[in-house]
Amino acid sequence: MNRCFLLIGLFTVLGFTISCKKSIETTASKDSITILYIGDERIFHQDYWGMEASFWIFLPLVAPVGEYNGEIKPVLAKSWTHSDDYRTWTVQLRKDIYWHDGVQMTAHDIKFTIDLRKKALMYEGYINCELIDDFTFTLTSNNPLSELPYWPVYYPKHLLDKLDPADFFNWDFWKAPIGNGPYKFVRNVPKTMVEVEANPNYFRSQPKIKKAILKFSQRPSLQELLSGNVDAISNVPRDFLFKIDNDQRYKSYYWWHNHVETIFWNHNNTMFSQAKVRKALTMAIDRVELASVLNYPNNVPISDVLYSERQKITNDFPAPISYNPNKAIELLKECGWIDTNGDGVLDKNGIDFKFTLTIPIGTIDTHKLMPIYIQDKLRKIGVIMDIETVEFNSVKQLFEKRDFDAILSILYNEENELHNITDYLGASSYLGYSNPVLNNLFEQMDATGDKNKIDSLYKETFSILENDMPVTFLVPQVRTHIVKSNIKGLSNLFKADPVWFLEYLWIE
Repeated sequence: MNRCFLLIGLFTVLGFTISCKKSIETTASKDSITILYIGDERIFHQDYWGMEASFWIFLPLVAPVGEYNGEIKPVLAKSWTHSDDYRTWTVQLRKDIYWHDGVQMTAHDIKFTIDLRKKALMYEGYINCELIDDFTFTLTSNNPLSELPYWPVYYPKHLLDKLDPADFFNWDFWKAPIGNGPYKFVRNVPKTMVEVEANPNYFRSQPKIKKAILKFSQRPSLQELLSGNVDAISNVPRDFLFKIDNDQRYKSYYWWHNHVETIFWNHNNTMFSQAKVRKALTMAIDRVELASVLNYPNNVPISDVLYSERQKITNDFPAPISYNPNKAIELLKECGWIDTNGDGVLDKNGIDFKFTLTIPIGTIDTHKLMPIYIQDKLRKIGVIMDIETVEFNSVKQLFEKRDFDAILSILYNEENELHNITDYLGASSYLGYSNPVLNNLFEQMDATGDKNKIDSLYKETFSILENDMPVTFLVPQVRTHIVKSNIKGLSNLFKADPVWFLEYLWIE
């Protein structure tokens, strides 16, 4: 799942808009829609693009489609139970799911897809699927699962089992897929668009929007919307909202997840080895103002701690330390950082407080103002921060080699993929940080799928993270979508994406 969101962010900032006026019909009725989207004709190949569009054609076992709280609800799965240790889940499939060619879906398709991904991608290698009967199976995981996976979709065994897994990404199937979802593939124009139509045999009520077109671009284009060429744009920069402010023809929707823009301090660097210094640097950054500068929603959560998915929904986590540059200067002074020569730069033992913030190119392009804003705030307390950019793929190597001062990147706070956290905050941290009590709490999290226990363990980490301040959490990533105002059924936070939730939408 993490790779999915990274790809979205990366492709959002590259390339150019493709014009395809001759190939795409503009929408003129209440049962069709055109959406500008990043990708190409393989868009429904989830394991290549990782896009929400795959849910048009293929279905997951469960999905977070709650109206107000992101509740996980059944899709392919009719019911399920789990073992006491949350490692084995027994799933009963619905019997009224049919592939678009009329063949009934069974548990054999689930097992085939999981085994296929292992062969082709080494993906889902931690899950084994065993059949009980044609509509019942077990999923056994190496680690406890707090819920059934809701991102993976499943493919038709009867159409794919003779194909070579080694050529998985290049199968022609992805360009004209046959799935089991709310929409059926109609046609594609390479590098330009794909068209789908509502599935008349869909197990839920047939979608009200009968035809949908994904018009491809390599970056969002507000002009495509303003000119009437499309009805919606997915994953847009927040500055687009300034250009449609008070324009009643359009509405915007947003959601955020537990992926947080974070400054990772290298604790092996003596400048950042003390918690007081890291806290001071955090205090020097006005994160509320930063969110405003980025044109984020007013209620975007800012914190100094990690929190569970349920705690995110209920805001059940402590408020962050406030912006306080004067206090930041005091803390730095306590650690020996003082402007001894009056040049406006703090120094200690003859060394200026000067460091480099490394930024993946995709990050600085996505939030061009963020590093500049941070640089300005730190300069005001006497800290010099240089900015350097590197290729996105180089960041992991810098972490592994511990070859950095500080890095601005994303922390992926995923309950069922705890390694995303422990790589930075665990016993073998890339940052040179380690807290035995915190490590023990992470181990306990990794050993349970009980959401109540997970919530409790997260709460125990709050005071540790507030005290140690191993990183500086800035703001969560926000996904924003703009649609014509006559498109109904969307809402902020839990139904914000017109692609992901197209089957629930209608046009007035």
